[in-house]
Amino acid sequence: MTDEPIIIPKWIWIIPVLLVFLILGYAFSPTDQDGRPILLLPDIRAVEEYRVAIVRWREQAQELDTQISTILSGKYGDDLFTRSRESQKMIDAGVRLIQN
Repeated sequence: MTDEPIIIPKWIWIIPVLLVFLILGYAFSPTDQDGRPILLLPDIRAVEEYRVAIVRWREQAQELDTQISTILSGKYGDDLFTRSRESQKMIDAGVRLIQN
């Protein structure tokens, strides 16, 4: 036997390391509703948070509109006190929605 050291080429140990990183990245990457990975770069994250906030705001505005339509439809009849109280609740909800 010779005393020469065994030389392992770099590509032999680089491939398993890359595979481990790929598996870890695939397992722990955040995904959207369709299962696609989301890049969390600061700019992209800010846009995604804004998009989600707009969708939530739109849903809240539609819910508020439905409630206002219910008040105006005459569900409460001629009871002005109840209509006034419910209208004030809707105004408060609208102000909170705008402030958020």
